[in-house]
Amino acid sequence: KGPPRPAPSSLTDVAGIFDRPPGEDGAALLRRIVVGPSGEVVDLPQMRTAAHDVTGGVAAKLSAAARVAAGGVPVVIVEVGTVHAEAALRGEWPERCTVVTGRGETRHTRACA
Repeated sequence: KGPPRPAPSSLTDVAGIFDRPPGEDGAALLRRIVVGPSGEVVDLPQMRTAAHDVTGGVAAKLSAAARVAAGGVPVVIVEVGTVHAEAALRGEWPERCTVVTGRGETRHTRACA
């Protein structure tokens, strides 16, 4: 059967979910976010989203991805118009993205590079 294939959750204008505004010095792409069985985020590095998520887009993407991942399907958040988005849409693991996965699924998936 093999490991689960990723399902694109969101094509966005940046590479994935960052720990701070992506244009800010030192911004780091979060490679993996782990959620519990109810979709609650259980493993998330410190983030500063309020200042740069003025439309609620990051929160909405993460919430939708968490609900799907809690059901056992790894979710990829990836930048539209890139080879990484193309890979995700083919059901392959992109090199640059954020993967959202259920706690029990982490051993079957790999974080984006």
